[in-house]
Amino acid sequence: LDISPKACRIAKATCRKRGLTNVRVMIADLANCKLWRKGVHSASLVVCANVLISPDKAVREAILSQIQRTLRRRGILILVVPSVESNEIVTKRRLEWIERMKEKGKDYRAEKKKLKSGSSSDTKKGVFSICGVRTQHYRKAEIKTDLRKRGFKILEMEKVEYPWQGTIEEPTEWMRSPYPYDWVIVARRSGAA
Repeated sequence: LDISPKACRIAKATCRKRGLTNVRVMIADLANCKLWRKGVHSASLVVCANVLISPDKAVREAILSQIQRTLRRRGILILVVPSVESNEIVTKRRLEWIERMKEKGKDYRAEKKKLKSGSSSDTKKGVFSICGVRTQHYRKAEIKTDLRKRGFKILEMEKVEYPWQGTIEEPTEWMRSPYPYDWVIVARRSGAA
């Protein structure tokens, strides 16, 4: 499922290309649909990559409820969410970059503007701007607690790193580890009714 028709077209083409016949791809807004009306009654595996990113808690709760209703008992959830801790690393690197630009007499205003987006209220809630879009980020303990409250057992939780090019427009060679990252969580739904 994806809210994006383009993403669904790509997924369908990939499945055809690889001969995957046991995968159904559908356009849906998880926060505002009844999956059973789309013929989805249960699944043994749910993969959500950057799905729980709405700054609206009610939307995130609706999505989690939909996942919980659809995922079979003892089914597996693979969840990828943006990391608050990573955002802190990115902010520090952006400050370093601004200082280096100042020292070289370069225009740093565009980078400085990126630091000022978002309110202090958003920051406290873990909401940060990604490409101008307010996006929910999670602390490690926070997402683990949220999933446990919903009856999921965390099997694994790791950082999935990505290059600086996806975060800073013109990263230089000094921008190395630690890299920006998201959390990837593998969790099992409780077997209890």
